[in-house]
Amino acid sequence: MPAHLEERTMTADPRQVFDRYFTPVYRYLHSRLHGDGEAARELCMDVFTTMLEKRDRLDWSEPYPLLQRRAHDRLVDYLRARDRAFEKPLPIEAFLDEVRTM
Repeated sequence: MPAHLEERTMTADPRQVFDRYFTPVYRYLHSRLHGDGEAARELCMDVFTTMLEKRDRLDWSEPYPLLQRRAHDRLVDYLRARDRAFEKPLPIEAFLDEVRTM
């Protein structure tokens, strides 16, 4: 690892980072998901798990911007996947069954 990054890698205890920043990251996700607490918790845990896995490669001098960026990226991925699930066309058989019941 380059010397200039070595000094800035995570020196804080990961538990302290989690305790300090879980609530702000969760609130950000919760507000963007219009109160969907379950999805916000799931995404938040994914953010912290990913960041913990990458802790040796990141500059942790300011952890909140890193966590906020990862939370935003995960939120966008989640919303895109959710939207794609609703866009899938019905199979022709399901469509015909639906039409027949009208």
